[in-house]
Amino acid sequence: MRCYHFSNMYLSSIQVGIQSAHAQMEMFVKYNETCEDKKARDDLYYWANDHKTMICLNAGFNSEMLSLEEFLKSKDNPYPWAAFRESEEAMGGMLTNIAIVLPEEIYSVSVDMLNIAAQPGMWSPTVDPLTDFDKDLIRTKSYYRMAK
Repeated sequence: MRCYHFSNMYLSSIQVGIQSAHAQMEMFVKYNETCEDKKARDDLYYWANDHKTMICLNAGFNSEMLSLEEFLKSKDNPYPWAAFRESEEAMGGMLTNIAIVLPEEIYSVSVDMLNIAAQPGMWSPTVDPLTDFDKDLIRTKSYYRMAK
């Protein structure tokens, strides 16, 4: 498992790390012991206890971040995630980071694998069990590059 962080492009390197930590803490608040989504909470704590790998990506402009947030709000999203906004006083409530914990089934599949599996007559044991949301998430995630 890995925790992917999508950061606003205007952040410096140190700010990417700080905002990623803020978004992670938002996840732990969101998926606390009273959370009804037990699978997402269990996945978050499994990642925190046994994996801890973080990937920080440059998610572009604020408008792209807002679109990503809307996508992740889908009822079809089974993965633990949270968005972090700075305070209204500090940065006008700007969305600075979105964190999501993903299983290997998502980050090990490439867009090329999805495209090959989508061809008529092709079958892939890796791709075929994925939901439409998973496939859209793989395409979305692949669009972004590592933060610098």
